[in-house]
Amino acid sequence: MITFINQNTQAQASFTQDSNNVEHNAFYQPRVQRSVAHLLAFPKLQVFIPNCDFDMKFKVIRYECHIQSKKHEDQFFAIQGANYPPALVEAIRNLNRGDKIYFDHIRCVGEDKLVRTIAGKEITIE
Repeated sequence: MITFINQNTQAQASFTQDSNNVEHNAFYQPRVQRSVAHLLAFPKLQVFIPNCDFDMKFKVIRYECHIQSKKHEDQFFAIQGANYPPALVEAIRNLNRGDKIYFDHIRCVGEDKLVRTIAGKEITIE
């Protein structure tokens, strides 16, 4: 589970790589540790607002990803849609313990048709 705060409304929002294990009582964690296998188990972003009075679904429309590796050059990706593109999947596969991946500028649209920007997340590979 990876959790975000919407900077404009301060509402919590989260995304997960596992659609079968959505934890609705998530809390804000600006930095988390995950394994490469965990990141690739469900290679797309999903956004939701936990502890909300209504169950609204969100669709990720774009996000940016920055990979910072100790052994390789930094890589940047601007991604349309929720799915990880093949180049990002390959870059994640090549990550080592201590490398970092950042998801930023996550734009999503809810069932109410409002586009929201979700704050970024730093993930350190364990």
